[in-house]
Amino acid sequence: MKRILLTGLAGTLLLAGCAKPDLSPVDLPLSGSAPSGPMESAPSLPPPSHHWKGPATKCPVLTGSAAKALGVAGSGSPTDEYWSDPPVTVIACKWGVPDGRGNTVEATIVISERQEATDAGWRAMRAYWKTPIAVGDMGFVTDEGYAVAVRTRYGNAAGTIRLRPAVGDTDLAPLSKAAAEISNDVLDDLVEG
Repeated sequence: MKRILLTGLAGTLLLAGCAKPDLSPVDLPLSGSAPSGPMESAPSLPPPSHHWKGPATKCPVLTGSAAKALGVAGSGSPTDEYWSDPPVTVIACKWGVPDGRGNTVEATIVISERQEATDAGWRAMRAYWKTPIAVGDMGFVTDEGYAVAVRTRYGNAAGTIRLRPAVGDTDLAPLSKAAAEISNDVLDDLVEG
């Protein structure tokens, strides 16, 4: 599902004219990637608060008390989806115990040089706009059954931060409680430019 969302968001950015001609094509449309219906029914977007160029380090460093309590504090590790080819940068990182014995956090943030492209990609994710959460300019949290997912738009960045419990742990309450702080901890390493 993460690849579908990343592909859909990156594909929307490509279609919005934010890619160089030499980038590989993305297969669109993705069936089921967003519900049909008028865009007017979606919540209006707040004005962008920032214009980001990328993260301060390859992966954000989680330093907050929620990250420490969940055992995911520190530097993240880039995943294979991480790439930068301006005008689009995809920050894809993971924090926590890699073998599933502890909590993990995964983040995929797409930064576009053009605000219009970010907003178009964000609107394409409207099927996931569930419970509002105080993250970025606009955020929503969803219980996915196996994880807590926060989707956010923050200036010209949009993406998903997913909090997962240890393998076999079904209690998502601590992750739900920490979702806003962890997500803002991921976003606070972005650098304006």
